[in-house]
Amino acid sequence: MLAEVVGVNQVKFQHSAAETHENGIAVWQVNPVVKIFPDSTPKGKGTNLNVALARNESEGLQLGIRSDKPYPKLSLTVSEPKNEAGSALPAPEVNVIGYVGIDAPSRYFQFTGIPAYRRCVPGNSRGELYPDPVIPKSEFALEPQHTQGIYIRVNAPADAEPGRYRGTIALRAGEKVLRELPYSVQVWNFTLPDRPEMSAIFDNRHGTGRQFKEYTPMEAAEFLARKRISFDEIPAKPRFRLENGKVKADFTEFDKAARVWFEEWNIPLAYLPLFREHFGWGHPPKPFLGVQPYEGKWPYRGVDRGRFTAEYRRVCQAALKLMMEHLRRKGWQDRFILYISDEPHTSVPGIKEQMIALCDMLHEAEPEVKIYASTWGYVPEWLGKLDVWGIGVQGQISEENLKKLRDSGAQLLITTDGHMCLDTPYNAIERMLPLFAWKYGTRGYEFWGADWLTRNPFEWGIHAVHTQSDVPGKPQRIRYPNGDGYIFYPGKPIGLRGPVSTVRLESLRDGIEDGSYYLLLERLANEKNDAPAKALLERAKQLAPIPNAGGRNSEKLLPDPDVLTKLRNEIGEAISRLCEVEY
Repeated sequence: MLAEVVGVNQVKFQHSAAETHENGIAVWQVNPVVKIFPDSTPKGKGTNLNVALARNESEGLQLGIRSDKPYPKLSLTVSEPKNEAGSALPAPEVNVIGYVGIDAPSRYFQFTGIPAYRRCVPGNSRGELYPDPVIPKSEFALEPQHTQGIYIRVNAPADAEPGRYRGTIALRAGEKVLRELPYSVQVWNFTLPDRPEMSAIFDNRHGTGRQFKEYTPMEAAEFLARKRISFDEIPAKPRFRLENGKVKADFTEFDKAARVWFEEWNIPLAYLPLFREHFGWGHPPKPFLGVQPYEGKWPYRGVDRGRFTAEYRRVCQAALKLMMEHLRRKGWQDRFILYISDEPHTSVPGIKEQMIALCDMLHEAEPEVKIYASTWGYVPEWLGKLDVWGIGVQGQISEENLKKLRDSGAQLLITTDGHMCLDTPYNAIERMLPLFAWKYGTRGYEFWGADWLTRNPFEWGIHAVHTQSDVPGKPQRIRYPNGDGYIFYPGKPIGLRGPVSTVRLESLRDGIEDGSYYLLLERLANEKNDAPAKALLERAKQLAPIPNAGGRNSEKLLPDPDVLTKLRNEIGEAISRLCEVEY
């Protein structure tokens, strides 16, 4: 056989469907759970663009645009949607979806043992483009045979009149209108609360990739708060010190920031700014104020991990008392959990005893403090020691053990590391996490990084190889999954000030808002003993089984994204039917 050979990155998918559309440009609506790829093909004629949402909610109207011809400069405008009485919603926000390069499917690539001077390239490497950044602009270039995604963010204020609103979307080349399409917005007769009813906590990783960032941690926290998501810790932390043997603390800057977090941004939950990840994986606890946890030198080989020095106990307990007393005076004590450990490795000798000793030491000082660890699974020895458990919903814990934890009085969070990868076809886990949280009775979920950047993310959606150690003295070379550790982009590399959203982040916000739908319909269904509403809720629960395929396998986790979207709309209609009193 004789055939021409070209680089795979030069090949474009040929599709002529755009020829049948006005001016040879196809514009069609895409379910916001579904990602728009350069080779996505037109669906329909774009004549029935619509979105539905509650008051005090945002929802995405996602469009695909494709042509056989090049257009070096197009612009898209969206008019204010108006109802029959002439009342208008705010003008929707237009964003262009960006595409980033991926060289291999996501997983935790292990390169331990490969010399540092050698490049670490995964096997079966290939070049692919995946949609992720949602860039706030209305102008873009349209390449021939290349589908461009557009994300239109529709907003309904808390005081919006319920009903149907209509507007127009116009696609222009200069002054010439190439396509003009009507769209409609249905605003339901209920209002979502300002304070999220489920927590979505993402760790602040501002220090990694700092060269790409112009925003401050507080600016990033405000950006996330507008998406109903929060940073893990208030950036301005209390200053603890030892003075003549006594533990002292300065809360001045912390109090200023905490007031903004809780009173202005309505953040429901944060990590206590003390003993944060006091140990991780298979490591011993960190020193505190210069005091070591055990006799001898790190890594304290041969010591009893369950017995701390008296001085270590004294300073740790004194600091926790100061912290909690201050929070009680401010009325913030219920907004915090103490994140004691990240993924404690129970197979490492001494880790179980170390956790028990830490929990006992801290509970002795402050019985009401809520101690959290992202355990993923169930550890019988820690029942009654940990107050909040970080569980995995992909199958790391059984429903039977979940019930044991709930029956014991423990609270739950879903831990999600490694599951929000950008190289998947759907934003499935991002939108579905609150469904799992509602079904299994958790307070929400947490993720280890909001802006952990090892490369310019606009150029590559992959990470650099880095070195880490899960136990003392055993370094590993590893590359994390694609997009893992960040859910928004820094605007600096593309000339913008502040954070830039992503299709994943928009779905995370939509999911948190969906969580309020589930909770509200559940309350109304029980109050009114409404059988159709209860049946809807049962259908929703069937979409969130344990075990499941996990976030990196979105096409298996949610084989048909339209099922989830249609169900959400049915729930919105059911709430409207049952909601005699405004929510």
